[in-house]
Amino acid sequence: MGRFENLEFERTAVIGAPSATRFSRPVRRNVDDPLKILIPNGLSRLKGGDTLCELVRSTRGLAIEYHFFGKSDRGYSDDEIRSWNPRVHFHGPYSRSDLEAFAPGAHVSIHASIWPETFCISLSEMWDLGLVPIGSRIGALGERIRNGENGFTVPPGDSLALKNTLIGILENRNELERIRSTLGPDLSTSAGDCSKKMQSLYQNLLGCTRTPRQPVRLPASHASSWSTGKGPKSRRIRKWLQVLGSTWADLI
Repeated sequence: MGRFENLEFERTAVIGAPSATRFSRPVRRNVDDPLKILIPNGLSRLKGGDTLCELVRSTRGLAIEYHFFGKSDRGYSDDEIRSWNPRVHFHGPYSRSDLEAFAPGAHVSIHASIWPETFCISLSEMWDLGLVPIGSRIGALGERIRNGENGFTVPPGDSLALKNTLIGILENRNELERIRSTLGPDLSTSAGDCSKKMQSLYQNLLGCTRTPRQPVRLPASHASSWSTGKGPKSRRIRKWLQVLGSTWADLI
């Protein structure tokens, strides 16, 4: 993603990075419960950690719960942050099943990156899980989220704008549910769809006209050389590379 004025757009293709989650039809949340916010990627400076700390501190006393999933960068103390606001919860490293189990009771996700992300897979995951995102108006977040239509956007690094958005949601929960009802599978990309688009793109570039062979499943060891981590994101990358490996085999 990202706008580049000098590109020849007729020769440009935007193909989304696949999410490992599967889209589930959004279910209406209880509007009388405290506003429960899911924040993926923990507290990271590049993901807007300082802004989120300011937000947590400034919303003490409001009916808002913050649930951080993932590790926090050095310099952020979970205990200190909880002392600012007792409605803050840290869940630590997580798996996809952890998100799927937690998401039905959550209302909103926050993506407070201060740098221009290129696609933001976690945004796709939150949409798939039926959460309405609030994201920084920068990079892919600013392009993928249509303010007031499929989520909300705020200036990057602006904790006051985040606070005002959350207060607006608290005062009009039905508007939040209206947006949730519009979420659809077109907002994210599966590994299968991504591989088909890349296959079509490379066939056009190479001038291929023959029918592709049956996909060849590459062994996991081939993909793992690209990503040796053990976390949920690393597992997603390995699975994606396996699917893409089949695409490359079709073109040989």
